[in-house]
Amino acid sequence: MNSSTSNFINQTNSPQNLFVVNLGNFINQIGIFYISTTICVIGFILSTINLIVFLNPKLKGNTYKYFLSKTLAELLFLGIGAFYPYASCTTCPMHQSYAVVFFSAYFQRFVLYFAYFFIAICEVIVIYDRLIIFYNNPKMNLNFIVVIGTTTLISAMTFLPFLIGIVIQEITNRPGSFIVGRNEFGRTSSFLTYQTYITVVINVFV
Repeated sequence: MNSSTSNFINQTNSPQNLFVVNLGNFINQIGIFYISTTICVIGFILSTINLIVFLNPKLKGNTYKYFLSKTLAELLFLGIGAFYPYASCTTCPMHQSYAVVFFSAYFQRFVLYFAYFFIAICEVIVIYDRLIIFYNNPKMNLNFIVVIGTTTLISAMTFLPFLIGIVIQEITNRPGSFIVGRNEFGRTSSFLTYQTYITVVINVFV
């Protein structure tokens, strides 16, 4: 081992660098467990209030119905988000238990992404509905049942491969511990391409 490599290792393991790494991990844990959970819980409470408002029988317009549908998806999204820190905790007693891995595999992936995409589409629909009201053109009105049904179907089908391509596997020589693995379809190049595409779309456009 040459001197430059030795110096790099010594610098990496220096007390100052270890302090920075530990401080970063500590801040990250605070952000995940306290800030993220608090935001999701507060958002869930506020969305519940919105839900009560939009359930008022006097609010019969399509716009209110779209807001109601969007609020239900937000409740689903925030409810899952509130439990996200506990599913991602590697030092918690339930880490790699079947319940936690099941939640991570299916709720954090399919259901969370479904709700996220559904909310984004509803935002576009609400904008379109407001334009109809602004231009006062009833002929451009869309059927609420058809629109929400189509939106639900598109959102579900977009992320359906996540359900098909993964499987929960028990860790060898570690009874009671599980991980999210990939089945034969999940290891194909098509699935990997799909996963990359969805990740880019979610992070850039949604």
